[in-house]
Amino acid sequence: MLFTESVRKAVSLGLCRRKPFALYIMPDSDLVNFIASSEVCTYNDRVGDGFYINTFNNSFGLPVFIPAEMNAEEATVLFSQSDSGPVPDIEPCRMSTDRQWYIEHTGHVISDLSREGGKAVLSRIICGPSADIDWIETVERYFGAYKSTFRYIYYTPQTGAWFGASPEILLSRKEGSDSIATMALAGTRSVEIGEWDAKNSEEHNYVVNYIVDVLRHLGISPEVCDAENVRFGSIEHLCHRINAVYSGNMIDVANALSPTPALAGLPLVRAMEHISYAEPHKRHCYGGYVGCRNFEGEFIYVNLRCVHFSVERFCIYAGGGITGKSSPEMEWLETEAKSEFLRRELIR
Repeated sequence: MLFTESVRKAVSLGLCRRKPFALYIMPDSDLVNFIASSEVCTYNDRVGDGFYINTFNNSFGLPVFIPAEMNAEEATVLFSQSDSGPVPDIEPCRMSTDRQWYIEHTGHVISDLSREGGKAVLSRIICGPSADIDWIETVERYFGAYKSTFRYIYYTPQTGAWFGASPEILLSRKEGSDSIATMALAGTRSVEIGEWDAKNSEEHNYVVNYIVDVLRHLGISPEVCDAENVRFGSIEHLCHRINAVYSGNMIDVANALSPTPALAGLPLVRAMEHISYAEPHKRHCYGGYVGCRNFEGEFIYVNLRCVHFSVERFCIYAGGGITGKSSPEMEWLETEAKSEFLRRELIR
């Protein structure tokens, strides 16, 4: 069992009473970090340790921040004695993406990209009722299945409840260091099927070049490491890790990088137009970022492979990069592969 009884109780009460909390586990670790607060605030350099969230396209501006005021035992006492908090500002979407809608609209985007060049990242959602789901058991199994990722579950009144397992770091810096790290993670295929094809290579290169350009525009000189493959279950992604020297505000860089072409596309303005055309749902926190600040440093990850949920329903998000070389049917199958574990767990 990954969670202790005290953590399980604190998470359960946080969800039930609608109280701000976050639980996160760093990649390749079994150490469960639980924090809670009586209220959330806005991130700034002067606040201490905690957990923060920003939405797709940084609609919060500065992230909402959960200060690390309480551990699981302290939160359980407070939550048990408190009335329920306000209804969250956003609720999970109700309707799953229709397959024919996705195929048709993705096809139109591919036609545009074949003429214009560039890339767009299109997502779909899988929704359903959640009354019979044991969220703590489900989250624990999900976290156990993807140990190499940054795993998290959180609730705030501004966002509602979310959990995810992200393989993609947006930005990190260890305590006392002036070295930052990010990565270009784009391109998806089944594990060990040979060379990367032209579509995935092109998609990935858009992301590498964009990140390098953004950092240089901020006066940061990046160093791009050799290519590697990053596995996520039965699929893997093409990855270049990117390092640089920087001692300034991390959120300034995170907001400049987010959303990267791996979650939106390029050119960004045109990609956002494609997203508005092809996605009838709102992304909310999907494609934004989550981060933690603790004694080890500051670590910010892209919010993906995630679920938005409430006592009534859930919404799984899955997306993929589209270029002029894409196939609508293959892109649908890619989202099936990315959401396989969650669909199997949540759809009975």
